[in-house]
Amino acid sequence: MPYLSFGDHASIGKHLLPLFKEYELALRLNKVYENSMAGALRIRARAGDGIAWLPKSLVAPDLENGLLVATGQEYLKVNLEIRLLRNIDYINRLTQSIWSFLNIRQDSPLSIHGKMTE
Repeated sequence: MPYLSFGDHASIGKHLLPLFKEYELALRLNKVYENSMAGALRIRARAGDGIAWLPKSLVAPDLENGLLVATGQEYLKVNLEIRLLRNIDYINRLTQSIWSFLNIRQDSPLSIHGKMTE
């Protein structure tokens, strides 16, 4: 099966390695494309170039609109949590603006004005 890979140096790809080893997935997947950016893998998946493990927050609009389809068994899901930390001793207006934006958007899919981002 054609596989769109994050690659060995991408942080998210390192979370997939235990899954690949446990279920011997490397034997069934043929890496056809590698990129450390989830957005680039998403574009290739939407073009039908292969399968990819992608963050649900990124592809939620694609799944809802039928542009992508979730596949695989439940045990193939990888749960990730991303935490952002800041030093409250060094806050300026820009930092506060970014933090406020992220706080508002934390539960929203990655889209702008109803259009999917690339």
